[in-house]
Amino acid sequence: MSLTDTAPTASAADRIRELGVDLPVSRVVRETADAVSISFAVPDAHVEEFSYRPGQFVTVRVPAGPGDGDRYARSYSLSSAPGLDRELTITVKRTPGGRASGWLVDNAREGMTLRVLAPAGLFTPADLDHDLLLWAAGSGITPVFSIARAALARGAGAVTLVACHRDAEQEIFGDRLAELVRRHPDRFTVITRLSSETGRLTSDAVQDLAAGRPWDEAFVCGPAGFMDTVRAGLRELREKAGAAAGTDAAPVHVEEFTSIEGDPFVLEELATGTAAFEATVALDGATHEVEWPAQATLVDVLLGRGIRVPYSCREGDCGSCMSKLRRGRVEMACTDALEPEDIEDGYILACQARPTEGPLDVEF
Repeated sequence: MSLTDTAPTASAADRIRELGVDLPVSRVVRETADAVSISFAVPDAHVEEFSYRPGQFVTVRVPAGPGDGDRYARSYSLSSAPGLDRELTITVKRTPGGRASGWLVDNAREGMTLRVLAPAGLFTPADLDHDLLLWAAGSGITPVFSIARAALARGAGAVTLVACHRDAEQEIFGDRLAELVRRHPDRFTVITRLSSETGRLTSDAVQDLAAGRPWDEAFVCGPAGFMDTVRAGLRELREKAGAAAGTDAAPVHVEEFTSIEGDPFVLEELATGTAAFEATVALDGATHEVEWPAQATLVDVLLGRGIRVPYSCREGDCGSCMSKLRRGRVEMACTDALEPEDIEDGYILACQARPTEGPLDVEF
């Protein structure tokens, strides 16, 4: 165990820091009666910070709390595609009882400013040359639209998108998807299902739609019931096909958002003077040597040192900060974003991990 002691220097007030960047809204496009696309102009000084991969999301501070001065933090997928769009764009659909989404749909205007955290998320292809099978319901079209555009522009594989909506009036990006099909007729297939005409998607329907289509990765975004149905259908299809079909190892990615209870825009740095473990952190091709206090999470330690680290909710739900513990021991208050096999393989959530034995070695 390696510990170091430091002398107290800062007051509690000095240790409160606001995270994120105030981004001006450059454009608002109404997609449907209940959905808008909101574009942000990213200042030159923050272009690198807001670089992203297709399928990722940003967390936005929405001034729509129940009381004066109250605000919500909500995560929204990016519908823009890196390398294709200069602006950073989210597409928001009003959800029943959703104060944040409702406020954005009703009030977002060009010229206003919203505070935004850097892009995060693991819902992104390992290789844009892969054959991709995309599934979306409702506003779940947002991240798969970004993935499809990026793959068609920069990749070489086949892309199949199954887009499910309640009715034609609720269809988002319909015209833009049709244009992509016209431009990439040999690589891009779009199957649109309207539940008002076909009923809800079933596991059997998933198998019928996916059968015979090539895919190295599948991406699924939409309501929980929809995602469960697609996962079950693809699992049954793979079990029937067996290893001979070559799909038994093809991963199925799902995008799940949960309500953020805390304030991810506020960082309260721990007072110095507490015992800390020595830690080595490999991140984005660089190695950082840091002192990791036992009471602090690794994400907070790195943010406190001005190191850009992948994170979003800081509550253990989104998985953006998943990393591998190669040495040392930690404890985590929440592991919801990890599967049991992830934990067995040594993966941790850096926003939840607090050290219990060192020195530590972590790789992102």
